[in-house]
Amino acid sequence: MSLPFPLSKKIALPYGKQVVVRPLNQLQRHDARFKADIYAMEQILAWAAGQPRESLLKAEFASMPTAQQQAYLVQAIQEALQIEAEEKFPPPPPPIRSQEAGESANALESFAQKVRAWQEAKRRAEAERQAWLTQRLGEERKRVEALEAEKRLDNCCHCWRERLYREAFTMRFLLEALVWAVRIAENPQDRYFHDAEEVADSDDTTLEILIKTYLEIDGVRESEVPT
Repeated sequence: MSLPFPLSKKIALPYGKQVVVRPLNQLQRHDARFKADIYAMEQILAWAAGQPRESLLKAEFASMPTAQQQAYLVQAIQEALQIEAEEKFPPPPPPIRSQEAGESANALESFAQKVRAWQEAKRRAEAERQAWLTQRLGEERKRVEALEAEKRLDNCCHCWRERLYREAFTMRFLLEALVWAVRIAENPQDRYFHDAEEVADSDDTTLEILIKTYLEIDGVRESEVPT
């Protein structure tokens, strides 16, 4: 039986169950993002400004020395800048060798030149990325060091909530995506799971296999994680 999508994979789960894992279409990805966003927002709501747990969060950061607060902020900023740098300076795609070119000396030399040009372009992109990252991180480090105590504390809480949100969103997106992606092998039009809770209740081995397979063919795109 042919699979319904070119990138679909038929895999065996523990206990002999077979399923098909396939990429999501645009509407399915939108549904998974929407539900993941709602879930992640619910996770940080209790820690938001003015909410009961905010005082606990502030007390935790207030107990840290100034240098530790600054290091926490710089680390969070560096992670965000790293993502931005990779988007600004993406590596060039590698050359693809054409089968029609054959194995002649001229064809091989032509492809070797393309490889060398690609390697040089890749090095330039890496150098530009690192230079931009170093400059921006230096600017942000100075900004962090200049923050007053109360502002620094607020920034720490904000970064902590952002991290909690991103982690919750990413994990929930995967669960919601698997609801759409995992199909019954005998009839790939039928979903294997009813909802994200059923996916989450899977044993660890099954969940690890499904997530690994899904990430190989689709995955969570950084631009899809709301900020």
